[in-house]
Formats: sequence, structure tokens, C-alpha cells
Amino acid sequence: MPEAIDTFSFDKGINTRKNPTLLTEGETQVCSGFSLDNDGYLKPMKPRAQVHHSPYGQIHNVHRYMNNVLMAEGENIRYKWDLRGYCDRYIPPDEEFTTIGTGWNARYKLVDYQNWVFMANGHYNKVYSKDALYTWGIPNPTMACTGAAGASGSPNGTYSLYYTYLVKFPNGRMYETAPSPPITVSVTNQKIEWSNIGISSYSGTGAEVNRCLYRYSSTMAATYYVTTIMDNTTTTYSDNYTDAVLETNEQIATTGYGSPPDGFTDIELYLQRIFGIRGTYLYWSEPYLPFTFKTVSSINVSDIGNELKAVIFWGDQLYLASKSKWYRLSGSDPDTWAIKNTFSDTGLLNPHTTRATKYGIPGLSYDGIYLFDGSISKNLTEKRIGKSLFLNISDLDACYAEYDGARYYFYYPTTGSTLSNCLVIDFTFYPELRFYDDPFIATAHQFHVPTGRRYLARLD
Repeated sequence: MPEAIDTFSFDKGINTRKNPTLLTEGETQVCSGFSLDNDGYLKPMKPRAQVHHSPYGQIHNVHRYMNNVLMAEGENIRYKWDLRGYCDRYIPPDEEFTTIGTGWNARYKLVDYQNWVFMANGHYNKVYSKDALYTWGIPNPTMACTGAAGASGSPNGTYSLYYTYLVKFPNGRMYETAPSPPITVSVTNQKIEWSNIGISSYSGTGAEVNRCLYRYSSTMAATYYVTTIMDNTTTTYSDNYTDAVLETNEQIATTGYGSPPDGFTDIELYLQRIFGIRGTYLYWSEPYLPFTFKTVSSINVSDIGNELKAVIFWGDQLYLASKSKWYRLSGSDPDTWAIKNTFSDTGLLNPHTTRATKYGIPGLSYDGIYLFDGSISKNLTEKRIGKSLFLNISDLDACYAEYDGARYYFYYPTTGSTLSNCLVIDFTFYPELRFYDDPFIATAHQFHVPTGRRYLARLD
């Protein structure tokens, strides 16, 4: 009879005998300090390096984008550099995080796009780039400038005058607002003297605010660019351009632009636009312009009382979930977009528990972790774990999850809002699943795919 070695058993511990027929009841050994990366194979846990000198408060997010590690701790937003995984030069593991601003004391959803990290948590919308934190959204001008006839010059006719704010950020991105309310001025072969040109209240580290002037007349039949005032202090300009000269310039392209609504509860990147949900509505930015949301760029998805909980891009579709069901955004652009129902009769409770996997979208519902496959949802945990674990979670909003390409880590509390447990669902042999508990309880966890590194935080 060939020699047999018993495999690892979750409920019995380690078989220390070579032949299972020689194993008597209780003849097992309980082990700790080991990690299970492959079914049936234990190895010592990898050491975890501490990256700061002194403890912080509760950390809600740890997020690496390129060489920046962003940390949301209480209402504080901090960052540090980290080159590990990209080259041999990296900041020592005792380097402190630098505080760059404040937000709201809650966990954020984050989207990386165009050298930005966009952040939303149902209260404040923030955006991070190049060691600085900014408000996500640039207010439009609300006051009209004034205009009058000056000395002899070239303009001739009745004109509407507009100005916009043009904000230049240190990462090279520029965003222009919608135009101000118009002011009308009539001139006869005279200069137009602009005055009371508005000053923007928007500010941020390294952000430069300019103002762009535009002019319209019925003769030109369009609104044309006049000039850019290269500061945020000058309030006057002397305009001597003829209509013929202006008609060689660009026409205004920012009409209808606005800021994203405050209080997004979840955000996602899809078709080069940032999508956000609030209440029962889905909102989207202009393509390649994540600061710019038109007032007409929204659609009602669900009924009042059945507010949206999550928006996530999976496969080639954008999906949305309320507490009771999943929806799909169909169409290729805003002119053809429509909301379609799916066959799912179970939705989601917490956007921080959704993750895109090749098997579907797992997430938390009332009685378990469900997997949505684009059509239906199925309870992954009911048969193996039952419902009582989930029905006894003390604070559903405190839960969150991470996915590393094989394992789904679900963190949850049993008393109050303090995270105290981590359930791991191993998809390695899907559709057969493995379940086990991880003793390392992280208040924030990110698996950084480009480098294969984990970033974790916990209360100690």
C-alpha cells in the first residue's frame, strides 16, 4: 500500500501522522503564525513592516497609486512616497505620513484617473494629486462683469460679454468652468472696456487660477474667445479686437459645465468618465474632464426609499445596486444610455464590500455574501456558514472588503463599530470555495496589483 499523507483540514488542525489510517481521535496539532496561500499548504506568515514612528487614530483607507500611498485617518488625509516594487530606492519603513488636509471621518471610495485620486464618502468629495488635496469641483462664476465704451477702436455693435475661470493644477491638468452671466454693451467703432471681472474663490496648493474672456454678437452668431487674463487679481481689460479677428479664435465650449454634486456615496471610472451615485440618481462627468459635470448629466435609477448603494464597472458594463436589486447601464453614450433591470432579486447594503472579480461581483447583503454575475445573485456563504453570522453583525456600514485575485477578505464587527473579524473566501478552486478566518484584523487593506504588495492598517 503506497504511503499517504493527510491534507490540511480546517476543522481538525494538522495531521502529524503520515498515514491517515494510523490517526486516532485528538491526534492533531493546532498551529498559529502560519498563512494559507494554497489549499493544503501552510507556510510561516510573511513579516509586516511598520511604516511610521507613532500610532495614528483609526485608519479608514490605505491606497497606493503609482508612487504615492494615501491614508485617510479620522478626518485627516495624509500621504507618503513609496517606491518599493518599482525600484531599489524606497523610503525607510519608519517614515511618517505627511498631513495634507482634512475631509470627513468616514471610509472613502477611491478612483485613480489622470494622475488624480478621486475620493467620495457620502459627505465630501475630495481629490488628491502631487502631495496636495483639493476640493473636487470648481465653482462657476455667479456675477456678471461690466462693460463700457472706451476710446476709439475697432469693435462695432452690440455684444454680450462673458468670462470663465481656468484652473491649472501642478500635475499639468487644466479645467475651465462654465461662463458667467452675460452683460450687454453697445459700441460704435470704440474699444470695449471690461471691468469688475470676477475673482475665483477656488484655491489649492500650486493651483493657478486665470480668467478667460468671451464675446458674442448676433453678427458673429457665436461666442468667441477674446483673451486670457493670466492671474486671479486683475479685474479690467481693454478689448480692441474686430469681429473678423475674433472669428478666427475658438468658440466657447464650456456652456452647461458645473461641479459634481456633493455627497457621492460611491464612484467609478467608465468610458473615460467618472460616474457617481447619490440617492436614487446616477451622475457622470464629461469624457476626459473628471471635474466637469453638466446639470443634464444624470438619470434616475431606482425608486425613493430604495436608494443606490454601489456603482461598479465589471466586464464591459457598468452595474448599479440598491438594497433590493441590481441594474445595468445600457447604451454607448448619454444620448442612448438607459437603465435596464437584471434578474437579481438581491442587492447590496455596503459599497465598500463590492469588488470586481473574474467570477462576478461579491458584496454584503442582509444574510450573507452574495455573488452577482451580471444577471443573478447567489449566496456564497449560506450553505457553509449559515446566516446567523451576518444577521448578528453589529454595524453593517462599518464592514468592508478587499480582493487579491484569489481571496476575498471580508472585515466586520460583532460589537459596536470596531472591526473584530476577517472572513476569507478563497476562490482558487471556484466554483468550490474555501472559507477561513484571518487573525490579522485590518481597519484598511489594499492589495496593490502592479507590485503585488499589501498595505494594511490596524488599531494597534
